[in-house]
Amino acid sequence: MLSRVEHSKLPSFRIGLEQGMEQGLQWGEAALLLKLVARRFGAPDDSIIERVNSASPEQLELWADNLFEVETLAELFDSH
Repeated sequence: MLSRVEHSKLPSFRIGLEQGMEQGLQWGEAALLLKLVARRFGAPDDSIIERVNSASPEQLELWADNLFEVETLAELFDSH
């Protein structure tokens, strides 16, 4: 059974856990996108890697949706 002190920390623990899970999912999406980009266009340069790693989940999804619709890497990342 949790003590009062442990119980009072539970909500903040859950918030931290949820944030960590969201960050982990976003990292996984970015890693998968970079892997697919490398298979389709060759190894991305550092600027593309940085851009993908700092992108929002919505941006990652947009790039993933467009990955097989574009002809060039520049076209993929210039499409916002």
